[in-house]
Amino acid sequence: MKNAKAKAIDDAVRSTQLMEAREEEHAKNKQKIRQIVLNLLKTDLSLIQISEATGMPVEDIQKLKNRERHTTESE
Repeated sequence: MKNAKAKAIDDAVRSTQLMEAREEEHAKNKQKIRQIVLNLLKTDLSLIQISEATGMPVEDIQKLKNRERHTTESE
């Protein structure tokens, strides 16, 4: 009985660790894409081209562009 409980606890811990690692990796990838988009916004590419290259929706790119412009103007 103890072995079954110990295994269940071990499985739950491993599952939680795996889920946390996936979430962390997802957050890192999102940040990388955001930085790539910011870099591409400095080029002559259109928002549609940036969207096609990164997979980020045009609306999100526009929001990021506006936010970045607002941040730059505030400095």
